[in-house]
Amino acid sequence: VGGRTLTEKFRMEKDAAGFSATLTCTKLDDGKGRDSFRWHPELAVGGSMENGDMVFYPGKDGAVKVPLRGAGSGQSLPAAGNWTAIVDSNDFLACIATFQKDSDKPYIWDAAKFHTLELENKPFSLKKGEKKDYAFSFHFVRGLDGVDAWEDLTALRILLPACADQKTLSSFLVKAGTAFLSMQEVTLEAQILRENGEKLLSFAPQTGKLVYEKPFTGRFQGAFGKLPDGIFLVRIRASRKNGKTFTAERKIVFAGEKLALLRKKAELLAEKIEARKDRTSRTTYEKRILLESLRRSIALADTAKAAEEIRALEEK
Repeated sequence: VGGRTLTEKFRMEKDAAGFSATLTCTKLDDGKGRDSFRWHPELAVGGSMENGDMVFYPGKDGAVKVPLRGAGSGQSLPAAGNWTAIVDSNDFLACIATFQKDSDKPYIWDAAKFHTLELENKPFSLKKGEKKDYAFSFHFVRGLDGVDAWEDLTALRILLPACADQKTLSSFLVKAGTAFLSMQEVTLEAQILRENGEKLLSFAPQTGKLVYEKPFTGRFQGAFGKLPDGIFLVRIRASRKNGKTFTAERKIVFAGEKLALLRKKAELLAEKIEARKDRTSRTTYEKRILLESLRRSIALADTAKAAEEIRALEEK
């Protein structure tokens, strides 16, 4: 077509749930022009479009999560790493594309009945007789509701909220899933650091078995209560036996001290609500409902929402 041939070669993995592909463009004439590869698969991960469908891709401060809502719109994703995943978080199934870092740009089209995870290579020019290859792969991983890191056919998921109460936190979980169909062994190590890299907590390594149908879950217990409020970095190091070692990182906000103050504030507001006799019964009822919402926000460590609810409760 247009003085070029395009050859597609697909290879099914012998011991993994997935495939690799190589596209080859060969220039047949002396014509001028630039080309680029763009692969355009339509996906329905988990079998249907659901509210639990998400896109995960590497970002500066860890993996970025983007909900898919069937909005009939598209977006280009930053080429910050070499993978992008579409995850059905309800069915715990991930489809992960691996491509060439710094040269490929993923694009997501969010349709009502499918999603596309398109891969586009940077434009290139060929002379007559020259060839250009483009390689990528797609793999499936079960048992995870998201992906924080992907390497060596192994995915990591750090099960921590964006904000937590370190005074009540006793442990957190990390799941490792794999596309391998044969049993693998993985060791997970965890650390909590300040943003400047200073190590504050290290945890005992966790080693276990995993396979495509069954992830491994590591539990890390430690003295979180001694940490102050602030922004910290959770770093997970994964080592697959006879495989590669890689890391996953996520930022977390610890707000235990602030949450303790918010709890006291909520109880003072509860006393004030009951002490006010000049309000209508409807207003008092509405204040009680908002107070319960405040308590729920504090329990979920949602300090921003809690602050808004306190301001509303303090209004006359």
